[in-house]
Amino acid sequence: MRRYDNFTLSQVGQPLPGVSVTVRVAATTPGTGALATIYSDDGVTVVAGSVRTTNNLGYFFLYAADGK
Repeated sequence: MRRYDNFTLSQVGQPLPGVSVTVRVAATTPGTGALATIYSDDGVTVVAGSVRTTNNLGYFFLYAADGK
């Protein structure tokens, strides 16, 4: 299991709170891959819909299986 951390920023570099981040399997055409299986902790709790929401600083994290 691997943890992935990232954040969202506006075009002028301001954090974007409350943004829904949908995680998909990589595909040739961006945004067309199947929803990825992601977890809110170290491989125990599956995130429904593969969506994480950024916090007030635009930050989000997730867990995914190794090699995914």
